[in-house]
Amino acid sequence: MGAMESRISAARARANRANNVILASAAALFVAAVVAVRVAHPARTQPATTSPSSGATSASTSSDDFYGESEDGEGGSGSGSIAPSQSAPQLSTGGS
Repeated sequence: MGAMESRISAARARANRANNVILASAAALFVAAVVAVRVAHPARTQPATTSPSSGATSASTSSDDFYGESEDGEGGSGSGSIAPSQSAPQLSTGGS
């Protein structure tokens, strides 16, 4: 029976080594995925610039804002606000 126990313990040792290799590979892949996500995050593509006079930061490096409007207010609503307009909504009931 000694040879049978030796074969079983050897198989257990091989299974434990394989399990450890799989665990280490999964951990390395997880860390690599986290690093890749952090590097590719959109917030990191345009670094903020600091104005020397006020210390304020600006995430935009062009003269157009989020809605494609220039800084002088040309185009679109020009209000610079993301809130909806304050005019009353126009409702239709389907009748004429």
